Amino acid sequence: MRRLVSRGLTILALGLLLAAPATAAKYGQKDLIGTWDGDVMAMMKASGMMEQMPEGFDMSAMLASFSIRLTFDKDGTVNFYQKGMGTETTDKGRFEVAEVEGNVVTVHSLEEDGTKKTVTITFSDKDHFTMMVDEDGAMPMAFSRGKKAEKAE
Repeated sequence: MRRLVSRGLTILALGLLLAAPATAAKYGQKDLIGTWDGDVMAMMKASGMMEQMPEGFDMSAMLASFSIRLTFDKDGTVNFYQKGMGTETTDKGRFEVAEVEGNVVTVHSLEEDGTKKTVTITFSDKDHFTMMVDEDGAMPMAFSRGKKAEKAE
C-alpha cells in the first residue's frame, strides 16, 4: 500500500512538473545538446593547483596544449574527448536528466564500462556551465558552448 501511495505521489508530482509554466524549469536536456569545450585554466584555478606551482612557474604554454570536449546528443549519448601532453583520449557513454531545479541539472551518466555516475551541471547562462561529478577527488569543471570549427572524434 505504501509503495502504491508513493508511486501515485510520484506520478502526481511528475504531472504537475509537466503542467508547470515553461519558466519554472529554466534549463534541461535541450540546453545540454551540443558541443562543450572545457576551460582547463579555470579548472586548474578552481582546484587550487595553480597556487601550488613554484613562484614564477608559467603553466600557460602547457595548458594551451590541453583541451577537453563533451558532446551531448539528442539520443542520450555523450562523447568525451581529451587532448594534452601528446596523448588523446576518447570515451562515450549515455546520459539522462534525473532532475532539474532552476539552473541546476542533475544528470546520471552511464559509461561504456557500466560505471554509473551522478553529475551536477550548474548553468550560469545558456552558453556556460560548471560540472561536478559526484565522486571523491573530483573538481568542478567549467565548460562553454563549443565555438571551435574542428569536431572532436
